Amino acid sequence: MKLQELINSKEIPITVQLSTKQICLLFNNKILSGFYIDEKERRKEVKVVNEDDSYSQEEKSTIIKYIYSIYYENLKQKKLSDKISTRYVAIDTNPEYIGYCIADKGENGIEKIIEKGVVDFRKLNEKLGLSSEHPLMENIF
Repeated sequence: MKLQELINSKEIPITVQLSTKQICLLFNNKILSGFYIDEKERRKEVKVVNEDDSYSQEEKSTIIKYIYSIYYENLKQKKLSDKISTRYVAIDTNPEYIGYCIADKGENGIEKIIEKGVVDFRKLNEKLGLSSEHPLMENIF
């Protein structure tokens, strides 16, 4: 419903791909979720600064950088809303294991480990000595 509203108000571009088996709708999910920078508004603000002859080129550059920083800071605040800004996840991928750690970061590094663990994939690499057409091999994949 939200996607249709954005399409109707021309706030989101959409591409439709048709094939004999499926219909694909392509759109920017960041716009749909609200985690995007409004480029039109930012360009308007930058244009106003560029057209103002009372500023030197150096002052214009500084003001434009400030405008950009405000938009990025607002985006950061949207993304962190209702979230813990000091919580991180680390993932270590290997052929046979995936290790993970969820932790809160303090001023001096990791403050508290919330959860850590390893997912073991060694069983997937076992050689069963069966041909690829064998019924047991079909169940593995």
